[in-house]
Amino acid sequence: MGSTRTAQLRRLITEFGGQTALSAKVGVSPAQLGQYLGGYRNLGEKVARKIEHGAGKPVGWLDTPGGDAAASAAVTRCVPLISWAFAKNWCDTSDPGTAEDWLACPVKHGPRTYALRVKGDAMSSPGNKPSFDDGDLIFVDPDRQAMHRSPVVVCLPGAHEAAFRRLLVDGGIQMLEAINLAWPNRISQMGSDAEICGVVIARVEVV
Repeated sequence: MGSTRTAQLRRLITEFGGQTALSAKVGVSPAQLGQYLGGYRNLGEKVARKIEHGAGKPVGWLDTPGGDAAASAAVTRCVPLISWAFAKNWCDTSDPGTAEDWLACPVKHGPRTYALRVKGDAMSSPGNKPSFDDGDLIFVDPDRQAMHRSPVVVCLPGAHEAAFRRLLVDGGIQMLEAINLAWPNRISQMGSDAEICGVVIARVEVV
């Protein structure tokens, strides 16, 4: 992967007309780019995604020999793990610089997919499926259409963080459900000022 990233980085530098021009675009210093090219410094996941984002390339472009067409067709290898607070703004900014880590998504997904670590037990239902327990990793695709009974991440007005619930649709009315049967006020109507920030497409249990 290292040699592929270096080769693709060289392509970017040529495309943008030099290290200085690329540096200005992606927010990585010319000296740092030179260290990656010379093999003196490892081009890690976080910086690789930052360079791709700044250069207008799809996630995984630096890891895909063959350029834009191959990268666009490939399933993205890694997605950013972000905080629940930042999930409220992710759909507007998709800034990879806010990532806490980069994780391999186990299923095919869209280019803006991100990961969150489940907090609390509102969506926990031991012995049943689905069940999302505190500490589990969930992968969220903002470009996936939310349907009846889809697990979704939603931004509620006045809340500091996004919330995780199951979407219920009844006669055109959207409601949010906590699947934990012991959760107080399990079902509430979703107001017009609430916004779905993505559909949960995969879960990884953290043991």
